[in-house]
Amino acid sequence: MIPTKGIGHTYDVVIDAVDGKVLHRNNWLRNDTTQPVTYRIFTGDSPAPWSPGPTTNVSTQAPFVPRALMTINPIDVAPYSPNGWIPDGGTTTTGNNVDAYLDRDATANSPDVNGRPVSATRVFDDAIAVDAGNMPTGAPTTYSMASVAHGFYHTNRYHDIMYAMGFTEGAANFQADNFGLGGVAGDRVLLEMQDGSGTNNANFSFSAADGSVGRCQMYLFTGPTPDRDGGLDQDILYHELTHGTSQRCHESTLGSTQAGGMGEGWSDFYGICLNAQPGDDFNAVYATGGHTTYLLSATFTTNYYFGIRRFPYSTDMTKSPLTYGDIVAVTYDTAIPRSTVIGNTAGEVHNVGEIWCQTLLEARANIGIDEGAAANQTIMQLVLDGMKLAPSAPTFLTERDAILQADLVRYSGQHQLRLWQGFAKRGMGSSAVSPASGSTT
Repeated sequence: MIPTKGIGHTYDVVIDAVDGKVLHRNNWLRNDTTQPVTYRIFTGDSPAPWSPGPTTNVSTQAPFVPRALMTINPIDVAPYSPNGWIPDGGTTTTGNNVDAYLDRDATANSPDVNGRPVSATRVFDDAIAVDAGNMPTGAPTTYSMASVAHGFYHTNRYHDIMYAMGFTEGAANFQADNFGLGGVAGDRVLLEMQDGSGTNNANFSFSAADGSVGRCQMYLFTGPTPDRDGGLDQDILYHELTHGTSQRCHESTLGSTQAGGMGEGWSDFYGICLNAQPGDDFNAVYATGGHTTYLLSATFTTNYYFGIRRFPYSTDMTKSPLTYGDIVAVTYDTAIPRSTVIGNTAGEVHNVGEIWCQTLLEARANIGIDEGAAANQTIMQLVLDGMKLAPSAPTFLTERDAILQADLVRYSGQHQLRLWQGFAKRGMGSSAVSPASGSTT
């Protein structure tokens, strides 16, 4: 135990006796919170969840579901959020990890007037008017405060889950206060719900250096009537937040075609895995943004099958045929049904990302043969560990090797065979080669 001058800061430090490297550092000072906080939110992946989705490209739409009240007790999140999601006495959606607010007027990094929900009782239960089938009857503008509270809940949930797996202060995560645990503070996520600067999209932006504030803009999707709020779709929200994670873990070197494509792939991957339920079939069909992409074009009704990608995510190659070679040119059977609203340019960053995400999901399904539902957590952990071990500006193959190395480090290599099976199935076996610097040419 090593105390410092001043109030309270006492550290446990573990030092490598050979090279002097700091292996572990924990500050025992905690800003204890005692007050719970409650949010009414959609607990599934969207207001109308269907994941896994349909096995064929049908036009069927999922039923809407009601929201649920979820209470967060400080003791439950203390290891990841020491002063809670909202500090004691706080009455709005501003905390150490996230500052969530409405930004319909599109003023960058600034909330609208009265743009945050306020609750003196710390119970955020703003209404969303719905019909008998739980479908919202009004435009998103009629439930903006409920939207902000929902986004705040899930962004904090994302922070805590990723923190538990190692995306901590020392790994350059996003927090206002780092509690003396390494990294650079002052960079909590600004979550801008129903952002008015765009539609039918979302984004995450920040400067490269640790300590720069993360900004997540969630837009409305304008196809159906009423519009759909992209911030209520956890596939999309978790996708955007993962851009911050993958960029920080790679020191913002994901600018090349393959590296940038993996950025999109990691984001889809964590969106699917963080929404997983214990009984999910890992070999089933998954879509990114299935609910929100309904009528993304005037006639697009196969949204729960394709989502916002060319193909659904599936270990069945007659549904999802992509392999490593498809980052250069189309090599798959063109008779396989493909989305009518997504372009098919081989090197487009989201199209490249499909291949990476599908490969990681192959690994999940393979590990699931041995571990069942626990494989979901195993593969998420290995992928994050791999990000932290990978070189700058990675290719698919250097990132593959980092995941394999992560398995050796964390699990003594017990998943090597299953991982290799997944990589090989999608063209990244031991004999695969890659152009330098992530190029596809």
